Amino acid sequence: MRSAQKLLRSCYTLLLEAADAAKFFAANPNDLLLGKEEWDRHLDLYRFFHIKKIYLPTALCAVLGNYETRMRLSIGTLKIYMSIENARPEIVSEQVKAMREAWQALETDLPAIMAELEKEFRRLLGVELANVKPGVESPILPL
Repeated sequence: MRSAQKLLRSCYTLLLEAADAAKFFAANPNDLLLGKEEWDRHLDLYRFFHIKKIYLPTALCAVLGNYETRMRLSIGTLKIYMSIENARPEIVSEQVKAMREAWQALETDLPAIMAELEKEFRRLLGVELANVKPGVESPILPL
């Protein structure tokens, strides 16, 4: 596998791992171990992105950078609020707001990033998206 393909595959994997960790934590927000796992996965994505972004297409960098920043800020804010014991209603409200912001990034930004990664990967493989008809699955390519 060529290095550009490996790079995109690594990015895709890190992105999915970070998103999965965020979804697990969202389902169990009081589980501090899951919160640490989520933070660690997003730090992995952050490090990867900032080290390798010179090798990634500009369009992908734009959407990935926005997502990564948005998630890191939301997670950081959420971690602060979650560490407060016996929180007042205002703090609980801020916890909910931070959780919603993180979830919104997952729901709105993530699909655009995945589509951009998939598009670039297919371009590298030489798969013509123009030949794929709407509503018809494209052939699965082995990795």
